[in-house]
Amino acid sequence: MSALSAPRNTPEFVDNTFITLTAGGTIYEGGMVAVNGSGAAVAAADTSGLRVIGRAENSAASGGTVKIRMGVFGWDNDTGDNAIKATDVGKLCYVVDDHTVSIDDQTNGVVAGVVKTVDGDGVHVAHGPIFVSGTVGIGAPVADLTASGDLTYTKINAILAALRQAGVIAPTPAA
Repeated sequence: MSALSAPRNTPEFVDNTFITLTAGGTIYEGGMVAVNGSGAAVAAADTSGLRVIGRAENSAASGGTVKIRMGVFGWDNDTGDNAIKATDVGKLCYVVDDHTVSIDDQTNGVVAGVVKTVDGDGVHVAHGPIFVSGTVGIGAPVADLTASGDLTYTKINAILAALRQAGVIAPTPAA
């Protein structure tokens, strides 16, 4: 390709996406939204295979389309021992339901995002493609791959696949 020789209307990604809802579901405006294994939008929940992508900008019922915004949003904090504290800033937090997050990975370990701040109004969580470095507490699959200390090309790819599956890093772009 050659360099531009005239103005170009370059598309802008403004952290919004539109996804059709799965059958039988309802998403409410202001709720946390995830996608399931089929790529359909669902209300965020502690359900295996979900990946949180942002906040619903409109309410929609089964078969409808929801506008989803990525960014940093305030959610309700879990209670008791699972409450997120100021010392958890920078850590991953997990979905309890479509408006509540926890420091505990619940039953299915659905990652809500990264804790940005915690205050009296709740927990501010960054959603969207998340890149992290350092130790990640995702659980046994990642730990088992690194147990021997032998990080071969195959093991590194397996670690990356586990992190993508867990929603910790962005999925591999389509070719």
